[in-house]
Amino acid sequence: MEKEKEKEMQELYVNLQLLTNAIKQIQKQIQMLEEQFVDMQVVKSSLDELGEAKIDSSILVPMANGIFCKASLQDNKEVIMNVGGNVAVKKSIPDAKEYIDERIEELKKNREEMTGQLNSAMAQTQKLQEKFNSVVGEE
Repeated sequence: MEKEKEKEMQELYVNLQLLTNAIKQIQKQIQMLEEQFVDMQVVKSSLDELGEAKIDSSILVPMANGIFCKASLQDNKEVIMNVGGNVAVKKSIPDAKEYIDERIEELKKNREEMTGQLNSAMAQTQKLQEKFNSVVGEE
């Protein structure tokens, strides 16, 4: 009987560890979605500002993370967007904003799904923890 209890405790402990790791992974994914969401909001705001900017005004163009170059604005009606697969297309500011809004909605949906998975994993962890505690308490 003692061996069965020990085996059950080991199984519960392993399952708790697996769930804990899954929770950490889900939390990381939610954090990445949050960062992408903020980035999309910034892009949308930048598109608004671009549409209001005057032609030939001086702007800073991002080259890489934290590296910019000065440029002169030639067109405040269209942007060139990467739409995936190394394909870039011209889009009007309203069309670009619509694309960004769609992406924001996708991010919100993914965040809701991940939050549901997180809540489920946390509930499972709590049940396993309670079971583990009851098995330990029986000794």
